[in-house]
Amino acid sequence: MALTLTIAGLTTSLMLVIVASIAGLQAANRALEKMYSEETAVLQQLTASDEALLQVRVDLGAYETLVAQGEPTAPVLARVHAELADSNRELAAGYTVLNRVGDAEKALADTLHARRDKVVNDVLTPEIAALDQDDFMTFRTKERQAPETVFSDYKRAALALEDFQIQRQKALFESARQNYLLLLWMFGAIGAAALGLGLFARHALTVLIVKPINAAIHHFERIEAGDLTNTIDTQRPNELGRLLAALARMQAGLVTAVAQVRYGP
Repeated sequence: MALTLTIAGLTTSLMLVIVASIAGLQAANRALEKMYSEETAVLQQLTASDEALLQVRVDLGAYETLVAQGEPTAPVLARVHAELADSNRELAAGYTVLNRVGDAEKALADTLHARRDKVVNDVLTPEIAALDQDDFMTFRTKERQAPETVFSDYKRAALALEDFQIQRQKALFESARQNYLLLLWMFGAIGAAALGLGLFARHALTVLIVKPINAAIHHFERIEAGDLTNTIDTQRPNELGRLLAALARMQAGLVTAVAQVRYGP
C-alpha cells in the first residue's frame, strides 16, 4: 500500500509539472500574442498614419517651392493624394481595434481622431482642393492662415495615445514575466516535493522490498546450510509477506521431513 501511494505521489507530481508548464506557457503566450497582434500592430498603424500625414505637409510645402522654380508639380500632388489616403487607411485599421479596448484608451483614440479630423478637414483638404483646381493663390492663403495649434494639438494627442499603448505593452510584458517567474517558483516547489517523494520512495522500497528480499535470501542460505531453526517473520500484509509465509511453511515441512527421517514415523 505504501509503495502504491509513493508511486501515485510521484506520478501526480509529474502530472502537476506538466499541467503547470502548459498553463504557464499558455498564459505567457497569450500575453505576448496580444502584445504582438493588437498592441504592436495598432502602434505601428498609428505611427504610419502620423508619418504619412506629416509627409503630406512636407510635400505641400515642397509644392510651393517647385512652383517658384518652375518645376512640374503634378507628381507631387499625386503623391500628396496617395499619402493622405495611406494615412486614412492606417488610421482606420488602428481605430477599428481601438474600439474594442478599454474606456481610457478609447477616450485618447477619440481625441486623436477628432484632432486629426480638424487637421485634415480644416487645413489639408482645402489646400489640396485648391491645388486640384490649379488655384495656387488660394492654396498659399490657406497655408499661411493655417493655425499651428491645430497641428500641435494633433501631435500631442498622437503622442498621448502612443505613450498609453507603450505603457500597456510594458504592462503586458511584465505580466508575461511574472507568469514566467511564477512558473519557475512552481517548478522549484514541485521539484522539491518530487525530490522528497523520491527519497521517501527509496526508503519505502528499501523497507518494503529490499530488506524482505535480503531476509528471504538469508533464510534460504541458512536452510541450504542445514539450519532449520531460524524464525521467519511473516507479518507483512503484501506479496513479500506471502513469500516469507510460504518459506516458513517450507521450512516447517523440512523440519518435519528431517524428523521423520531421523526418528521414524
